Amino acid sequence: MHDVAEQILEKNDLPKHLLSALIDESFEKLKTQSAKQAQTGPAERGDQNTIEAHLELLKNQPSWQELYQNISQGIIKRHGKL
Repeated sequence: MHDVAEQILEKNDLPKHLLSALIDESFEKLKTQSAKQAQTGPAERGDQNTIEAHLELLKNQPSWQELYQNISQGIIKRHGKL
């Protein structure tokens, strides 16, 4: 996942350090919460519009689209957002 994120940043001429804050925050949450409790994002909220927008942004990378969709659907099912 980190590799895919780095590739997306690189493709869009964005610095890799942008991931640092997100990664740091995620690991800090996991020190005091379960992974399920710490989960955030459109899949956790059941926000299908944002998920569709993300999939559109990944349209030139079908394997990334599939990965994103599979992970999102897993989160949605686990959090009971269907």
